[in-house]
Amino acid sequence: MIQCAQYYENINNYYDKAVLLYHKAGMVSKALQLAFDRQEFSALQHITSNLDDKANPEVVNTCAQFFLQHHEYTKAIELFILGKKYLEALDICIEQHIRMTDSMVENMHPETKKKKVPT
Repeated sequence: MIQCAQYYENINNYYDKAVLLYHKAGMVSKALQLAFDRQEFSALQHITSNLDDKANPEVVNTCAQFFLQHHEYTKAIELFILGKKYLEALDICIEQHIRMTDSMVENMHPETKKKKVPT
């Protein structure tokens, strides 16, 4: 799989395939670096959609900063929330006039998911 990724990395316009193959092979750092270098947004979105609260906070923050720099505000907000950088997420919402979704709010307060509200 890594050889295939290396092959696609050396062919113009196939960087997204290389990123996804590196990611599948467990070479997340290599996949992210290539995605950042080549600005492969769709591949990077795929990788970040698989991140959870156990993900390396540095990786989450780096991805959030990348999306923020490229004006992908909603994705940046979601990643800042995942990385528990709530103030950064709220600042972007205010500055960019982005309405927080219900899931964003719930993710900022994970303990509310655990509690059941009596009916």
